[in-house]
Amino acid sequence: MRSDPVLIAAQILELLDLTSYTFERGNSLEFFVRVNSEYLIQKVLDDHSYKSRTLATIQTLHYDSVRYMSYFFTKLDNDNERWQFIEDYFLGQIENKYRIGDTNLNIKKMDVQLEEIRENNNIYKSRIIDEVKLYELYSEDQNETLKLYIYDTKIEELEAMGYMKISTEAPVAKKLVDCKQGDDFSINDFNYLIMKIDNYELKNEIKVDE
Repeated sequence: MRSDPVLIAAQILELLDLTSYTFERGNSLEFFVRVNSEYLIQKVLDDHSYKSRTLATIQTLHYDSVRYMSYFFTKLDNDNERWQFIEDYFLGQIENKYRIGDTNLNIKKMDVQLEEIRENNNIYKSRIIDEVKLYELYSEDQNETLKLYIYDTKIEELEAMGYMKISTEAPVAKKLVDCKQGDDFSINDFNYLIMKIDNYELKNEIKVDE
């Protein structure tokens, strides 16, 4: 933002006593995110190609803040230099007037190194072998939520997440295949409401020669 030409022009006009400007904070829109599936979050985390411009901007601002604070406390010798640095910071002149390298903490380099290790030394790759439907049903008669998946064999990772396997031949399974989220149905006088349907990618780890 400090390199924004509109901001620079406003600062120059104010210095010439031709105009005045103010910054208002707190009026930005906020993001409210509701995630219904922990699996979907994990899927994004496992996708190394995913990039967020918002998160990248926040990360850059964090790195710059660490650099500036480290320089302020370790390189400036007296109060005059510190006050001048503060003034230059608010005028957006830090990068132009000071030679500020990476900090001793080297946070940015540490992140880069960790990313390289994850990408280059990952000799095991995940391969999708099947896609399983996950269902959450509300049983009106039993007054409880049932977490089910339809598959031929038991999947330990889904069992650990609280889901129970039902056979593809089970009446409930046959009914679920033709239903969508929000539908209700009855089996043997038991009533069910489909609260949520998720897709779960069943993977195995295969070794890749690099």
